[in-house]
Amino acid sequence: TGIKSGINKYLWNSIYYLNYYVGIGGKLNEDYYYTKALTYERLGFYERALTNYKMALLSKSERSNLTNKVILGILRTSILLGKVDNITKYIVYLSPLEAGEGEELSVILGMKYFFEGNYQLAFNYFSQVYQNFEEYLLYNPEFYYYIAETAYRLKNYEFAKRIFRRIVS
Repeated sequence: TGIKSGINKYLWNSIYYLNYYVGIGGKLNEDYYYTKALTYERLGFYERALTNYKMALLSKSERSNLTNKVILGILRTSILLGKVDNITKYIVYLSPLEAGEGEELSVILGMKYFFEGNYQLAFNYFSQVYQNFEEYLLYNPEFYYYIAETAYRLKNYEFAKRIFRRIVS
């Protein structure tokens, strides 16, 4: 579910099986809502994803290790919906980040500054992720566009052209 394969039938099957799971008496817990939110996010239904991420946050358990992933999902989908005010509201709930979560937070903060028009600061965050954690961008290609657009707006045309070509290929 977490990897974009481009084959949406598997994602729709995932939604079907999640609904079936609840239909046969499965628990509506943080895992359920997180998985459903991640699936909707991969399908491009960001409003539904955001709602399910929020439900996951409300139904979290004491021994859960998903809390940071749920909050990062809320931040990511909020950015993709253009709801930048959610970033400030939810970022305070993050606990110490694990491996990979710091890079994802860098992309989210870069997006926040992009939408606010602070392209230099956005590019600082984006270039850090591009250089050190490109695997994240491969699984989330929609963020490549913002990196390229930021470079273009900063008149870094060669870098922007390279990223735009990567998007096309």
